Amino acid sequence: MQLDQILIRPGDAVVIIQYTDSAGRAGSTTFDLTSNTNAVKLVGDCKALMPPETADRPDAAEIQQEIGQLEERLVKLRNSIGQ
Repeated sequence: MQLDQILIRPGDAVVIIQYTDSAGRAGSTTFDLTSNTNAVKLVGDCKALMPPETADRPDAAEIQQEIGQLEERLVKLRNSIGQ
């Protein structure tokens, strides 16, 4: 059996595990976090290994650095075609 996805939605009291068995059949199972201590431990372990959430908007300095790198590449490309 292969676990394909573990779906953990913030605020939900359930975890959905999607899997594929050795015959290639796909399925899913749902664990109720209010009554299953093993599912609660699984969610805790998964959250501990996930990277921290980042802001939707990158830092202004990071954007300026990327713009500078793109401008440098544009200059090199223009020089390579003789403009």
